Order: sequence, then structure tokens, then C-alpha cells
Amino acid sequence: MEDLGQQVQSMFKTIYEATDRKYIRPIKRHMFQCGMGCLDDKNTISKAEECIDDCGKPMKQAMYIVQTEINAFQGRIDRCLMNCQDDVRHERDEAKAKKLFDSCAEKCIKEFNPHVAEVIKVMTGKLDDLKKEYNLR
Repeated sequence: MEDLGQQVQSMFKTIYEATDRKYIRPIKRHMFQCGMGCLDDKNTISKAEECIDDCGKPMKQAMYIVQTEINAFQGRIDRCLMNCQDDVRHERDEAKAKKLFDSCAEKCIKEFNPHVAEVIKVMTGKLDDLKKEYNLR
């Protein structure tokens, strides 16, 4: 089962890495550079705070996109694993139940592994739109 856990972690690592350098880092960079511009002497305290909040909006939206897509994918995997638990619930032999669950869980992971590319495609499409909306490079 530990190997399956590593496979799941690997799937999510792939998703995060696909978005980090091309999307998250540039948006974060923009947020910090924009925020620095808000701190010049001409702005009042309230204007500076409002400006900083505005600078953070693309990052908040980007993180919302990433979390929403990852949570949806995780939810689908969790439902598959819960079905595995339901399938072995009435098995009295603990060793047999574990073997049945592990086999079912392995099928879940194999079933969802190819969907990582789809998750990345949807997520990057939304992040591309976000970058265009805010004219970010």
C-alpha cells in the first residue's frame, strides 16, 4: 500500500510541477513587483493597502484554480478508494480483505494515472486565461 501512496503523491507532484514554473512563479513575481510599486511615498496608507490587495488578486485566483482542480481530482480518487472499502467491508478474513482492498486500490491508481494529463490541460488552460486577463507574461 505504501507504493500506492507514493504513486498518488507522484501524480500530484506532476500536476504541481506542471503549473509552478510557467504559471505560479510568474504570477507570484508579478504580485511582489506590483506590491513594491504600491509602497511609494505618494500613496496614503489606505491606498497602499488597496493597491497591494489588487496586486494579489491574480495570485489568489491562480491558487483557487489549482486547488479546485486538485481537490476535484483527489475527490474522484477518494470515491474510487471508498468503493474499494465498501467492496471488502464484509470480508471476515482480514488478510484476504487487505489483499482485495490493495488490488482494488491499485486499479484505482492505474485508472486515474492517465487522467493527470487531462487535469494539467484543464488547469493550464484556466491559468493561461488568467494570465491573459491580467496581461502577465
